[in-house]
Amino acid sequence: MPNGQLRFAIYDRNGQLEPATPAILGDAGKPGKCMWCHESALQILRTSTHRVPGHISPEAFTNEMKSANLRLRNYQNGLNTEVHFYDKFEHVHQEKIYIAFMEPSARRLSWEWGLPLKKVEELVKYLQPHTHHEFPEMGQLYDREQIWHLAPFRTAKTPASVREPSPDEPNFCCFILGNSNAVQPNKL
Repeated sequence: MPNGQLRFAIYDRNGQLEPATPAILGDAGKPGKCMWCHESALQILRTSTHRVPGHISPEAFTNEMKSANLRLRNYQNGLNTEVHFYDKFEHVHQEKIYIAFMEPSARRLSWEWGLPLKKVEELVKYLQPHTHHEFPEMGQLYDREQIWHLAPFRTAKTPASVREPSPDEPNFCCFILGNSNAVQPNKL
């Protein structure tokens, strides 16, 4: 994209947008899960791969990805943006921003809902908080799905996970088709 980040989408065998990879086809999950590894680079092959007649060889694919990554890196380094793709701290910081939304603390909810912290603590006192397995320093957190009904206003329901399929997936086809400025699926 113009900001140097890669665009992600998942399609079914008929070329239709899918909200997530069906579990039977692999554990890739949703585009949000892909972003954690593919945020700033195209991935090369990590395991031994057999040649498939009529398709690009593993060696040619690896060389193409290395060349594409060099072009991408040069483009990203030339941007005047707040995102510093070469800084691994930026990646961790982005993860924490995402976690702070999807798994907010009472303090985050106080800010978000415009309520005093004591009022939020009263609202969530019967819920079971948790500590994030990678970032325990973020303190006691609540799942977004767990607190959605407590908010003092109604918003669109968010999926239970940005990485794994959940029952409340937004229909991105509507967003794309309803917005003439959006990139059409066949042009991603």
